[in-house]
Order: sequence, then C-alpha cells, then structure tokens
Amino acid sequence: MEEIKQLDEQAEKLKKEGNYVQALQVVEEALSVRKEHFEEDSSQVKHSYRQLCELCNILATQYLQKDQNQLAFDLLKRAEMLCERDEHAKTITFNNYACYYRKVGKARISMNYLNRALTLESGNPNTHLNLCAVLSQIKKHEKAAEHAMMAVILLQEMFILSKDDTEETASLLSIAYHNLAVEFEYLKRTEESLSFYKKAADFAAQHVTQANPVVENVSSAYEKASKDFELTLKKKKKRIVHKSTGSKISNIIKSPQKQNFSDEERPQFEKKKSKYKLKSSEAKKSRPSRNNGKKVESEDDFDFQDNPQ
Repeated sequence: MEEIKQLDEQAEKLKKEGNYVQALQVVEEALSVRKEHFEEDSSQVKHSYRQLCELCNILATQYLQKDQNQLAFDLLKRAEMLCERDEHAKTITFNNYACYYRKVGKARISMNYLNRALTLESGNPNTHLNLCAVLSQIKKHEKAAEHAMMAVILLQEMFILSKDDTEETASLLSIAYHNLAVEFEYLKRTEESLSFYKKAADFAAQHVTQANPVVENVSSAYEKASKDFELTLKKKKKRIVHKSTGSKISNIIKSPQKQNFSDEERPQFEKKKSKYKLKSSEAKKSRPSRNNGKKVESEDDFDFQDNPQ
C-alpha cells in the first residue's frame, strides 16, 4: 500500500539522519496501518516489529552512553517483547541487556544474558566481545582472552567475505584486536600484547575512516603500550647490570687474595705468627677441661689462618 510505503521511506530517511526518536514514532504509525490490513502473523506486521525492536535497541544504547539508565532499561523491555519470535533480534537485545547490567554493577546478571545470547547465536562477534568485557571486569582474563580471540576470528572472516558495510566490521575488528591486547597485557604476555596493540592501530588506520573515534583510541593505546614496553626493558637492563655488579663484589669479598710479603717483611711476619701460636697454646692449657665436668663460660680460641684477611 502507498501509505505504508511512504511511512517506511520516511522512517528510513530519519534513521540515516540519526533522528531515531522520530523514526520510532513513524514506524509505530506504520505498524498501526499494517495491523488494519494484515494479520498479526503476517510478514508485513513482523517487518514493523523488527524495525521497532531495532530502534529500541539503538536508542537504549544511546541512553546508556548518556547515563540515562532507566530510559535505556525501559526501551530494552519493550524490545524484548517485540522480538519474541526473532532469534537474531533477541541476541541483539540480550547483548544490550548485558551492557546495561554491567554498567550498573551487576556482572552476574550480565553474564546470564550473554550466555543466553551465545546459545541463540554462537557465531555473533558482539556477544564474544561483550563476554570479554564482563570477564575482564571480574578478573577472569584467561577466559576473556579466549572470547576476544573468537571475536577476532569471526570478524576476520566477516571482513574478508563482506562486500558492503565493511566500515562497521573493520571498526569492530580493530576493537577486537585491542581487547585481545589488553587481556594479554593482564596475563603478562607483553610481546603478544604489544603486537596486537600495533595490529589494532594499523588496521584501523587502513580500513576505518579517520573521523571514527576508534582510530584515535586504538592509536593512543598503542603509543602508550610502546612507551611502557620500552620503559620496562630499560628497567630490566638496569636490574641485570646491578645484579651482575653485585655478584662480582660478593665474589671479591668471599675470595680474598693472599698477602704477598717482601723478603724484608717475611721474618717479622713469621715472628708474630709464632708469638700468636704460643699464646694460643698457653690459653688452651689454662682453660678448664670439659671432661672435668666444669662449664666453660666462653670459648675464645680460634684457628689461626696463615693468610689473615
């Protein structure tokens, strides 16, 4: 019908302009018209439901970014009712529910929604990226890295196969590279981490438009990681040098050099040595013996070294 066609075109135009609130109102009007002429289970009515669900999710995401959490939650509840029979739309809605609950500090509920989304569509890269974020938040970095890697694999395949709309896929793949780098950094896999920071920055610079904030974000992250890596290497080198020097000093102390005497000094040294031996022998004779049952208060005797330090 002409009226429905005009409303759909108007809604599409408003979406492209980023005017999602007005687009939502137009789609609601189109839904009412469709219900007057078509059955509830018809493809026409389902089409309007799908459009409404999509717009509710888009607006919910925007409100979350603006910290208008209650408005976001209300829109997600509506989206959930609209996508009851659409698994793909459910996956998107459950992902956004997860973002909402993660933002309000309820990581366990967030994980529940993401697991439900993963059951519906195991190959959705957004679900793996969101799982990575939640798992990282609760310090499960090994698992977080696994989901980041899965997102990378899925997005690489999508990017290679996609002919249209590569901008969004490239942006997501840059984020996936970056998230994997972050998790490797947490896991002390420094060189791998730096490698993926670089990959994220290079890929975004090549395939994502410069106006997209992702480009600047991943580039800044790579620069910081590079500086931190260089600083860490310098500190390690200093520690190695310090440890090596300390070891040499210790060896010198533990292994004293023998004293060399000239021909004139040797007789004086031998005379002193004999004198110390005599005194030591007399002291031993004058001390009470242990065998007589008497307690020895102190033992000051020591073995004289031929080469005193």
